[in-house]
Amino acid sequence: MSFRNLEQLPSVSVLLSENARMRLRGRIDRLDVCRRDGEVFVRVIDYKSGGTRFDLTSVYYGLQLQLAVYMNAALELENRNGGKARPAGMFYYHIEDPLLDYLDEEDPARRLLKELAWNGIVNSDRDVLLLQDRGAQSGSDVLPVKFKKDGGYTAASSVADEEQLLALSRHVSGKLKDYGERILQGEVSLSPYELRQEDACQFCVYHSVCGFDRRLPGCRKRRLDPLKPDEVWEKIRREEKA
Repeated sequence: MSFRNLEQLPSVSVLLSENARMRLRGRIDRLDVCRRDGEVFVRVIDYKSGGTRFDLTSVYYGLQLQLAVYMNAALELENRNGGKARPAGMFYYHIEDPLLDYLDEEDPARRLLKELAWNGIVNSDRDVLLLQDRGAQSGSDVLPVKFKKDGGYTAASSVADEEQLLALSRHVSGKLKDYGERILQGEVSLSPYELRQEDACQFCVYHSVCGFDRRLPGCRKRRLDPLKPDEVWEKIRREEKA
């Protein structure tokens, strides 16, 4: 039993406002499913040509929503088709042609896999992981996971349990609806962000027309605090309880 790529990818539509006046439409680059005992495990992959990296902090702040939006749409689609859909993982895959160091003693095929590895977040259930990479007994060359000697995941592994992934999906859905309502209400205030070394204005092509200038009264950037994964999950948990 393994994942199968859906060759006919449906377009997805996401509600951005409670009164259905605004919807977001798009198409998932790659959707893989694995059907087992009445359950459907879903994996979404987005192809990138640049250096985009999955960042849980950016997802939490609503700056990097694409993968989670695709996962939400894929789960909804499979549930409508009668399956019990479960998230397996969501990833970016960089389309590139890596150059390998010919002096490296590691097996070239394995080195190539590492260079082309997906980055994202994986369901921490070991059975679900092995459905995606049967060879991941001590770690994976394809998925962002490694194991410690005791069998647990290393701190560098990008994993979350299923409830956390579903909570993240709900958090992203809330962000989208909030953005949609604010757009419909005509909100056009300037509020660029700064996060670590990222600056929303740095590569913005609309700088000459937006009018944002720190020398002007009221022009301030939002400084977002970097968060560790545990802090993100705790914030999401508290927000859902509130």
